[in-house]
Parts: sequence; C-alpha cells; structure tokens
Amino acid sequence: MSLKKLFNNIEELADNFKFLIISVTFILLGAIGYSNLINFGVAQDEYFSRFFGFVNLNYIGNFINPKLTELYSGGRDIPHLPEFHLNFYSGALFETVVSLIEILLGIEDKKYQFILRHFFIFTFFYLSLIFFYKICYQIFKNWKLSLLGVFFLFLSPRIFADSFYNNKDILFLSINIFSTYYFLRFCEKPNIKNSLFLAFFVSLGICFRIMGILTPMIFISIFILRNIKIKKPYENLTSVIFAVFSTIFFTYIMWPYLWESPIHNFLHAFASMKQYQHDGYNLYFGNLVSSKNVPWHYSITWILITTPILYLLLFFIGLASFFKKGILINNSSIIFYLSFFMIFITISSVILFNSTLYNGWRHLYFIYPFIILISLIGFSEILNTLSKFEWKIFIIILITIITLNTGFWMFKNNPYQYVYFNFIGKKLDQKNFDLDYWGLSNYQNLKFLIEYDKSNSIKIWTSSSIGLGHSLFSLSDQDRSRIIKMADPNQADYLISNYYLDNFIKDKNFMSNYELINSIIVDDVPINSLFKKK
Repeated sequence: MSLKKLFNNIEELADNFKFLIISVTFILLGAIGYSNLINFGVAQDEYFSRFFGFVNLNYIGNFINPKLTELYSGGRDIPHLPEFHLNFYSGALFETVVSLIEILLGIEDKKYQFILRHFFIFTFFYLSLIFFYKICYQIFKNWKLSLLGVFFLFLSPRIFADSFYNNKDILFLSINIFSTYYFLRFCEKPNIKNSLFLAFFVSLGICFRIMGILTPMIFISIFILRNIKIKKPYENLTSVIFAVFSTIFFTYIMWPYLWESPIHNFLHAFASMKQYQHDGYNLYFGNLVSSKNVPWHYSITWILITTPILYLLLFFIGLASFFKKGILINNSSIIFYLSFFMIFITISSVILFNSTLYNGWRHLYFIYPFIILISLIGFSEILNTLSKFEWKIFIIILITIITLNTGFWMFKNNPYQYVYFNFIGKKLDQKNFDLDYWGLSNYQNLKFLIEYDKSNSIKIWTSSSIGLGHSLFSLSDQDRSRIIKMADPNQADYLISNYYLDNFIKDKNFMSNYELINSIIVDDVPINSLFKKK
C-alpha cells in the first residue's frame, strides 16, 4: 500500500469519527485544565480584584436592597464605589458575580475562595477554546486544521498558566474570541440575534479593558470596507447602528462605575487606564526600566521571546502569503484583516501613547488568538503550496512533533509555564527579564516549608520586591496560621525569594548567613529559593 493511500485511509477513518475525536479532545483539554486548579498559587493582583468585586457588589446591593446587603456584608467596612480610589478599574461584572457566588456558597477559607476564582477564570478560557474552534472552522471549513488552532492556543505555555489566575488579561482574551465569532456571524447574517450577541461581548470586553474600545472600531471599519468591496456600502447599515447602540447600552449596564455619570466616568476611566499610574520597574535586557517609560520595542520583544517559535514562523508565513494574494471578501480574508488590524493597531497604540506596561506583554494577550489565526493561514498556505504529497506529510509530522514537544515542556515544568521563554529568549538569557513577577512560585516553596518544619510557628522573611502576604492565601487557614511574616530578616528563621527585583540575594555577604534548602528550577534557571538561617 502506498503512503498516499495509507494516509487517505487514515484521514477517511478520522472523518468518520470526527464528532468523537473533537469531543474527546475537548474533554481531555478540560480534564487537564480542571485537574490543575489546585496547582497554581494566588497572584499578586488577585486579592485586590476579589475586594473590588465586593466593592461593586456592595454598591449594586445598596442600590437594589440595602437591608439585605447590610445583612450579608456582616459589618465589613466596604468602600462606597464612587469614593473608591480605583473605582474605574476593569472587570467589575466578573468580580461581582464571583463574589456573589462565594457568598452564596459560604466559602470561608481564603484558599478555596481563590480556587473558586481560578475555576471560573479557567472555565471562561475553556469556553473560548470551543468558540475558537468554531471561528477556525468558519474560516477554513476543515475540522482538523481547526483542532490544530485549538492546540496552538492551549499549548501556549504562558497563556495556559495565566488561564487559571489572570482574571483580567485572559478573560479579555477570551471575550475577544467570543466577540470575533459573533462578528463573523454578524457579517454572514446581520440580524437582531447576532447584533445583540456581538454587542454584548464587545461591551463585556470594554468593561474588562478600556482598550476594548478598539474592537468595535475595527469591527465597524472592516464591515464597511467589506460592503464597499462588494459595492453595497449602505447594506445592513441599520443593523450596524442597532449593534452600536446596543453596545453602548450593555456597557452602561455592566459597568456600575458608569451609572452615576456615564460620559464623564468613561472618559476618566479611559484617561486613567491609557496612562495607568504604576510606579514599578521592569527588568528588560538586564536593565531596570520604568513601567511608565518602556522602550517602543518592549511589547514586540516580549512577544518574540515568549511565543513558541513554530507559531511565530507560521505567523510570518501567513502574513507574507496573504499580502501577496491581495484583497478578497471571503471569511478567510475578513479574519486576516481583522487579525492584522487588531495586532497592528494595538501595538501601534501602546507605542504612540507611550502606555504604561509591566509584567511582560500580558496586557496585550488579547491579540494572541489573532496571531494564532494568521499562523493557521500560514500552515494552510504551506500545504497548498507543496505539490508533492510526501512533503505535505513531512510538514504535518514535523509540526505535530514540535507542537507535542511544547506540550511536553509544559508537562515537565508544570505549574511554572508562566516563566516560559522560547529559543530566542533563552539565547538572550531569561535571567535578563522578569520571571515570576506575581510571586506564584512562593506557593510551592511554602508547601515545602510546611512539611519541612513541623513547628507551630514558622518565622519567614522575603527578600523579593514581591510581598509574601498574598502568596499565603494559597495555603489553607490551618497551614497559614503557622506562618509568621517577619519585617526584619534578623528575626526570621527562613528566607524565601522569587528573585523578582531582589538585590539581597545578590549580596554574597548577606546570603552567607543562610543555607539553601529548596530551589525551584526551570530551564536551568532558579525562579524561587528557600533558605534557612545558619
């Protein structure tokens, strides 16, 4: 039997079991995700986000039923939203809903309060994988290529890790996938149903990140250009107007901060988030750079050193091949121009406005699905270009092996995917860049310490710029009660560091007073170490 005939038989067999293969794939991805819920610690931003949810819930509750709200608040001193110093902050709807669920379930232990949040964050991301498959299928009409797109997105180390605790950037990424799906549906059938779904998710995106205002602008521009191309510039104009007003309505409803003064507060939120007041520093090429004044190439560099090389290569092939073909008006061209403008305008905007950036490029994660979509166009173009069947099989096998290798790295280094660097990043030396900027790895060393030291009182100090307080919420109430944070290293028995902007750990004289008892190492680089005083 020839290789071609064997492959065709396998492909035919797979087509016969298409639904089963797709279903099993998503079940396995879900199982991998949900089984990892307890593996990730509490990120630095999470405590504030949870508190922000209660601020919004308290505001809404006092608006609807003040007596019931007072009963459930339990006398806690919760600020009034209009007076809260970060009242314009993003993600109010999600935080409010999760806070309400936490109250209804009666969860008291801080550890499980945050596991609950991780459950909903990952669920959001998991649902977006399904919609991403649907987008890919609408474009390529090929279920195997669509599944490959899902694997590319899922097997992206930093995205996977953040899908458990990053309640802003990953949720915004997911919302953009939902929005894109309904935008494609709207382009095919601009009816009321698709208009409302599109408006709802676009509004949700704006409520999560003020940069989400770019999404409807790009959607409208592409829709109008499409109509001009088919010489029907005013077709479905009423549907577009309806979607725009629906977006304004949903944004107002889902963002409590806007209720009292919608226009003024929206403009204030836009101005505040455009140049967010963050006084921290980034480690970038071995130098400390202010988050308020990062080089223009900051986000581009982070994309190039933390995205798997395969996806980048396919992205550039997809980019080149599509521009070579010129403008078309099918779904493939719509998604390409949407992806291109989303990436180009976003990166251009942060450069033009000199936006405050920190913690790598996580604030721009929402453009990542569009990078993957163009990568799939690149892969499809390679297969269409090759004339020999044997070469096509070789490329398919090669890409499968490389993708599985990324998956193996993720499995081997679980749950530290958040410090992934590709070949380029490793050549530049990942120690020259921020690693565990949220202190997530503290969780594993704190668990080690709990087992290592059986005493009821464990005095510990952190030399890192990231405090230890939020990491302690990764532990159960019983274990957390044994840990005593010390402000003075001389009074502590242990030292822990995640190496984030840590000058103490570089001081050999200071560190000579300690002995290493455990270290977490990824790609030969320590990301967290626990020391005992000699």
